Amino acid sequence: MISSKRITAVSALLTALALFFTVYMMIKGGTLCNGGGTVRYSDAHIASFSPEDYHTDYSSSAFETITLTGGTAVSDSKSVSVNGGEITVMGGGVYVLSGELTDGIIIVDSDDGAEVRLVLNGVSVTSADFSALYIKQCAKTVISLADGTENSFSDGESYSEEKLEDGKPSAAVYSKDDLTVNGSGSLTVTGNYEDGIKVNDIFRITGGTLRVTAADDGVNVNDYIAASGAVLEVTSGGDAVKCENESEEKGFIAFEDISVNISSGGDGIYASSAVYANETAAVITSGGAAAAPVKSSGMRSFMSESVTNENEQSTKALKAGTDIIINGGSYTLDSADDSIHSDGDVSISGGSFTIASGDDAVHAEGNAEAAPESMDITLCNEGIEGAYVTINGGDISIVSNDDAINAVGMNASDAPGRTAPGGMTGNEAKTEDDDIYLTINGGSIYIETSGDGIDSNGSAVINGGSVEIYGPDNSGNGSIDVGDGGYVLMMNGGSLTAAGSSGMAEYPYSGSVQSSLVFYLDETYAAGSEISVCGSSGNEIISGVPAKNFDFVCVSVPDIEQGETYTLYINGTEIASLDASGTVSVSGSAGGTGRGGLGGTAGGMGRRQQQW
Repeated sequence: MISSKRITAVSALLTALALFFTVYMMIKGGTLCNGGGTVRYSDAHIASFSPEDYHTDYSSSAFETITLTGGTAVSDSKSVSVNGGEITVMGGGVYVLSGELTDGIIIVDSDDGAEVRLVLNGVSVTSADFSALYIKQCAKTVISLADGTENSFSDGESYSEEKLEDGKPSAAVYSKDDLTVNGSGSLTVTGNYEDGIKVNDIFRITGGTLRVTAADDGVNVNDYIAASGAVLEVTSGGDAVKCENESEEKGFIAFEDISVNISSGGDGIYASSAVYANETAAVITSGGAAAAPVKSSGMRSFMSESVTNENEQSTKALKAGTDIIINGGSYTLDSADDSIHSDGDVSISGGSFTIASGDDAVHAEGNAEAAPESMDITLCNEGIEGAYVTINGGDISIVSNDDAINAVGMNASDAPGRTAPGGMTGNEAKTEDDDIYLTINGGSIYIETSGDGIDSNGSAVINGGSVEIYGPDNSGNGSIDVGDGGYVLMMNGGSLTAAGSSGMAEYPYSGSVQSSLVFYLDETYAAGSEISVCGSSGNEIISGVPAKNFDFVCVSVPDIEQGETYTLYINGTEIASLDASGTVSVSGSAGGTGRGGLGGTAGGMGRRQQQW
């Protein structure tokens, strides 16, 4: 079992990695991918950059020219072969290309071990039946986009069978070796056959504006993708940006200080290993955008949720096979499936997020740890879900069709369902670290839900921050839900306001550090009603405006004093009062159907006040 201790360890590791990025780049005098050297994302993931990846000047050294002239090209270089519309670069060096090739191909076929630099100085290449740029063999190819220029490559909708025998290219720009794009111009790539850009080894982007439209995948890479200081715009029928490799040491994507705009039929960004995004501005619409989620019924097998039917296309915005680590930036995600999905851990530190999801907004098969600057989840099935969930801060708003925050533990498929109403087991309270699946340490969290507000299959703890939960308005869920068999919600600090249905309502543990007040109401009040709880002197300790109908209110704040009388007002009218004479004080009854924190049920027909 993974415990909250592992969450702390993972958090420390991620923090150390982020600090490493910062210190390393301060030493280098640049950003993540600036100036050459090696940037370590983890022990397994290493993205290397050489000065050549940033070098764009060609005028100060010897270079060759290739002038495209419609159906063919002209070049004086002995390293350039021109055969009608087929132009082949056969040796290392710098080649400056200009003009238009209406039906032809640029081929790089160099075995001298030297780098080939193609400077695109206003180039348009269209191929009727093959790739437009085919890097067949080269130690490394760099495409430099000349300042202020617009360049384009476009392939045919079908490929010549004869040409396909040679390496089986499947993209408008196809490279069998490493490829780098840099400069300050723009490049438009249109993949009519399958992919826009396909790179068998490493793909680096260190500058320029890259626009890709593809019938299938936009950018498809085998080893890894590293991009910095660039603009990437992709429209694709399949995945927009994909990196897939059998080795976990490869198959990752690293973005730093990059602007990404994606519209994909499949996943927006997918890495078989990890996704790293540092100060990235991303707008991603995947799978045609989010539709209204369909609420699931009953317990789902958590570990099987990431398995997509082989006949269905995955439509997540950000998807990773191991980890997703996000540090800063801005993200507008609109996805038919999960918006942020990792088969490992998710760590979010800083950054602003606007998310609409057809399923989960943030989903981690392992730990989900979040401290965004802001996160506005406007549509989702579940908001933040993980085996273990830790929220350390941020302004977070969640509107969910099912559970807003869900910590399922590692064996959710075997986890017991709810007991019958009022069925507290009476087991000893489970408050050890290994029992805590959900931890809230800080932040301002606002929830509107049709499912559970905060849901832990184990225990949960609120150590700080502000938590407002409105909903559900159905009797099959509760604003607060912890696991059966002695699991509890501990209030150690912060503030809690929960208003929703009393049918499955739970409240904090009587052994909590901080006191709570619980009100079961005789009638249901409409969404939009104003609630406030005041002391005997009229001092208001907490207030809110529930977004759902409610007949249950639970509040906890540090200001609750033992022996003080507290009154609940709804729309200015006094509804109920109780004396705080225990850690948990309860007014009213749930008609025998409520479930409370450990120490007894909340029900008991006719009880008007109860303290624990």
